[in-house]
Amino acid sequence: MEQQLKELGLSEYESKVYMALIRSGTLTGLKASKLSGVPQGKIYDTLYRLAEKGMVSIMNVHPKLFKAVNPEIAIKGFIKSKKEHLQELEQNLPKQIKNLRGLQNEETDEKVSVFTGRKNAFAQHRYLLETAKKSMDIMFTFEIIQPATKRILQEKREKLNIRIIATKKDNMLL
Repeated sequence: MEQQLKELGLSEYESKVYMALIRSGTLTGLKASKLSGVPQGKIYDTLYRLAEKGMVSIMNVHPKLFKAVNPEIAIKGFIKSKKEHLQELEQNLPKQIKNLRGLQNEETDEKVSVFTGRKNAFAQHRYLLETAKKSMDIMFTFEIIQPATKRILQEKREKLNIRIIATKKDNMLL
């Protein structure tokens, strides 16, 4: 379960401490450090971060005691919080990106771009093809062209002047 907690967004230390608290119940910081394997110098930061995330409750006694919040409640709450944060980002980032684009100087915009890697190149091709107004010159190898890129190129060939420099003519698509 530690791996799933890390995938959810907890750090390695947070995952270990939370699991130790679930298994052992209420613990002091020192005991949580020993059972989880998290260094003593990091245990209190880790416990307080877990408390901020709603995963751990802190009992204000001396010495302080820490207890895992019921995983069904804590994990659901944490996921809900993550979803809300992502939705907020989804709403706000496009506005911020638009503002950044307004800062670009047209005279210095790039005229040539080089992209490596299939995923990166495909995403950039798609964006450039969708935003191009007059023409586009593309250079790539047909051996690795994505089927979706071929489809987009075929759709856009009537609207754009597309020039392709490629490695194999026998696979020509336009």
